[in-house]
Amino acid sequence: WAINEGRGAAKACNEWLQNDAYFPEAEGWQVDQFYRALDLLESEAEALTDHIEEAVAGRLDPEELRLLLLDTTSSYFASDLDDVERAAVAADWAAHDRGEGPQPRTPRPQVVNSPPLRLRGHSKDKRAQQPQVVVGLVCGAGGALLRAQTFPGNQNDQGVTLQMLRQTRAASDAPEVVVMDSGMAGSPNLAELDGLEDEVHRVSAVPLRKSKVGEAILARPGRWRQHPDKADFQLRVVRLEADEAPLGRPELWLATRNLKAKDRQVRRLDKHVARVKEELAHCDRLDGHGGRVCRLLSHRTLKRYVRPSKDGKRLLLDRDRIAKEHRRAGVRLLRSTLVDHPPETSLRAYEALLDVESDFRTFKGPLRLRPMHHRKASRIRAHVLVCALALVCLQELQRRTGRRFAEIAKVFDKARAVDMVQGDTRLWQRTEWSSDAKEMLAALGIPEGPRTWGARRHAE
Repeated sequence: WAINEGRGAAKACNEWLQNDAYFPEAEGWQVDQFYRALDLLESEAEALTDHIEEAVAGRLDPEELRLLLLDTTSSYFASDLDDVERAAVAADWAAHDRGEGPQPRTPRPQVVNSPPLRLRGHSKDKRAQQPQVVVGLVCGAGGALLRAQTFPGNQNDQGVTLQMLRQTRAASDAPEVVVMDSGMAGSPNLAELDGLEDEVHRVSAVPLRKSKVGEAILARPGRWRQHPDKADFQLRVVRLEADEAPLGRPELWLATRNLKAKDRQVRRLDKHVARVKEELAHCDRLDGHGGRVCRLLSHRTLKRYVRPSKDGKRLLLDRDRIAKEHRRAGVRLLRSTLVDHPPETSLRAYEALLDVESDFRTFKGPLRLRPMHHRKASRIRAHVLVCALALVCLQELQRRTGRRFAEIAKVFDKARAVDMVQGDTRLWQRTEWSSDAKEMLAALGIPEGPRTWGARRHAE
């Protein structure tokens, strides 16, 4: 958890070893040695990643490997320039060095990655102006990490899905069910998944506003039924046979409605509609484009609820759109090929993605994935690999002890080792293990060890 404290991975790790950890072998180590260690780690990254997957898969139950969970996130950099912009600046400096142009105002870039890796894209960290990389995780049930991969920052989820899946399937037995979110589950990806030689079932979310099938399901008359596991959820299930399904494979389409989210979204919608009505009551003329109309048409949210009149002279309230938004409130749409199983099976499979979200929070919280300060692509990939190795160790600690990592860290954070001098003897002495610490050490198969060690003559 000392991978990155805002000063760069290598510097933070060096300071942690020097100031906090008992690791006498690190005496005299310099930051450059940590950077070289990252380079060495990256040179063996492919083999290490395969070994991680093999080791994790080997300790999971077959039922936990039945699900393969895919998801991505982004991690931003403490940098003003992405790699394409750096390449442009480097070209300007090269031209200046040849006497073919003025000196650029931007300082000479130290590293330019080819191909570019740090790029701007859809930021899941809400850092749209910062260069980033995309990090993809492939996990088993419970969020057990099988594989972590690094992609260019402008890569969309559609473009990495099959790449992640192919590499994972090459290193382990084929799963029975692949689960992914809507950003990764475009029709081309799902069609290729359906065409695999070993039949794989899939469960994925569907963007509600872009799905004609989803809108048709919501528009159907009749009541929603109670969700089998959750009091505040309702459920509607439609089975599509092969000749009806978009990809020619029988599917279940499941719409779930979160009643609390629905109430919250409807209140917000009503508030927006009331504001639109107020603005239109003052001015609804399009031919003159008054200030109120212009503000309405340029507003990111309110413009959804208005439409021009047939003659194009007035702005009207779009009642059809408002009715659609009311129907969509609190609704999430899923599609699944598990047609021979109860709907609850597909729902539980999709909800397993919450464990991957938990992994991402661990990456970005205790493991300090972001922000990154590296410039070289190899060290960026090594940084992600270090975080992946740390997460695998963390999950194994939790599995063996039955405790959450925060509890484990709290117990062992109280342990101290002190360099003591007694007469002419110098030695190390640790504090006594607590009962919780002894219990965890036993669960991990680690001996408690001596309370004192390393005694030597003080004169030395």
